[in-house]
Amino acid sequence: MPLATKKKLRQDARRVRRSMSVAKRKKASQQICDRLLALRETAMAEVVFVYVSYLNEVATHDLIEQFLDVGKTVIVPKIVSPTRIIAVEIKGLDELKQGEHGILEPPGERQYRGPIDVCITPGLAFTTSGDRLGFGRGYYDRFLYRFFYTISIALAFECQIVEDISTDKNDRAMGLIVTEKRVIRGHG
Repeated sequence: MPLATKKKLRQDARRVRRSMSVAKRKKASQQICDRLLALRETAMAEVVFVYVSYLNEVATHDLIEQFLDVGKTVIVPKIVSPTRIIAVEIKGLDELKQGEHGILEPPGERQYRGPIDVCITPGLAFTTSGDRLGFGRGYYDRFLYRFFYTISIALAFECQIVEDISTDKNDRAMGLIVTEKRVIRGHG
């Protein structure tokens, strides 16, 4: 897919997500998180990497609290350069501070280096085969390439599922995509 087409798909995906009402987005986020928590992969996980939701992404703040409440080790991303995130363990959401992009992230750079059972990632658009269109900086693709994890799971609203996304060798496919309506088994 040419760069211009990816740019248009990103714009369209942002527009569709923004067009959801706050109430619909909140309800769908809860359904997505409930569906995620019911998965065997998530239930069995001891160490979970999960993005901290921002703006109109599938909300993860309550999900993070639930993981912490049941004793899972919770790892969240911290942006450390224009193209790189690291994984940092947290004990509670109260540790997070607004980073330079406005996203809540942990202070310091005490990088987690152990294995991760489940990587929960955001994205703008996904296909039913697990292809993911990110935000264009490659943070998660690079992270997923470098880290050992058992399965990658994307959280997405059903409106983010598209027919096709052109990928290249640097793009990481998702093992599962969880929407408010279904669980999609990808090839990642």
